[in-house]
Amino acid sequence: MYCIDPDPVFWGNTRTISAISLITIAVVSLGLHGLFIIGVRRLAGWKSSFSFALLISMSMVSITRFLVEIVCDILALAYTDFCANHHLFTTLGSINASAYFTVILLTILMTIHRMIYTICATRASTFLFPSLMKVRK
Repeated sequence: MYCIDPDPVFWGNTRTISAISLITIAVVSLGLHGLFIIGVRRLAGWKSSFSFALLISMSMVSITRFLVEIVCDILALAYTDFCANHHLFTTLGSINASAYFTVILLTILMTIHRMIYTICATRASTFLFPSLMKVRK
């Protein structure tokens, strides 16, 4: 297999400090997303409360992204060989990229949903799918 090992940007103590900093930021972000999900889960529902369900989905996708970030930082601390573990790095990069695309799509969906409910709140049921209009108890 043809593989070019990327040049290390950080080496030695610099790599350790940067990886620990990134792991700390990711763990704090995981905690904040967890608190957000706990705080907002009762507000999530259908109709105009559907935006909270989308926000919870965005937080869950971000949790996935931060977990991948922690795994990648641990692999960087272990000086894992890129060429020998190319499939692992490709898999982790794919999961990370899909998290970014999912957050973008959920943001667009939430923007469209909020625009419909803001512009025409009384007639929103004619524009949105019936599954989005269900009232969940």
